[in-house]
Amino acid sequence: MVSSSSKVETLGVMAALNPPAARTKDPAKPFSEQLITALGHSKKPGEQAVDRPGAAASQSSGARQEIGGQSGAVRAINSPFTNPSSGSNSPGPADSPPSPPMTEGDAYWAAQPTAVQALRYMPQGAEKNALALSLASQGYTIDTEIMVMGWDPQMTMVARAAYGYTWVPSYGQPAINVQPGVSDPYMPSNYNPGVPPPGSIIVSTAFAQGTIQNPLVHTSQSAT
Repeated sequence: MVSSSSKVETLGVMAALNPPAARTKDPAKPFSEQLITALGHSKKPGEQAVDRPGAAASQSSGARQEIGGQSGAVRAINSPFTNPSSGSNSPGPADSPPSPPMTEGDAYWAAQPTAVQALRYMPQGAEKNALALSLASQGYTIDTEIMVMGWDPQMTMVARAAYGYTWVPSYGQPAINVQPGVSDPYMPSNYNPGVPPPGSIIVSTAFAQGTIQNPLVHTSQSAT
């Protein structure tokens, strides 16, 4: 029997995202701000802040992700709350060439409802924020960092996992007040990694399996 396993090596993720015991933690800092710091995001001149209900106003929009430094390894993230399909590469007609694989970003967005896909290429600003809020109010699950702020799906999920998150709030849900693994006697944590609230974002890179990876992520596969 042949099985495939994926190991995601992120260039500099583990250097930027230190183990919990080694990094300085700010329990009051929202996840998006922690992630911006870890990935080296910077707000470009003239960019507008994303108006995310329930989250700090300091989150920047249109953020750019850069990772450098030492190499590390992070396992492909398969959420304990889902059972990702292994997929099937059924051959097409004999006279049809195989379709080229999608990028991890294209695969992520292709899996979203059509109404949500409209957010992908919208410019940052009030109109995009209003659409995200409208979609969230209709019951769609909106990932603030990826869908509204435009961050890369795979790298965002890898960074979240490195911080110990198994889920994060969707657009409009209450922000996480204390980072996983952090104890604050003056601020009881509202985060339970084993109990994701309905409508929250499950941390997983299952969508990226079998795709063209982010240039900052190297995927090696072995068969036995």
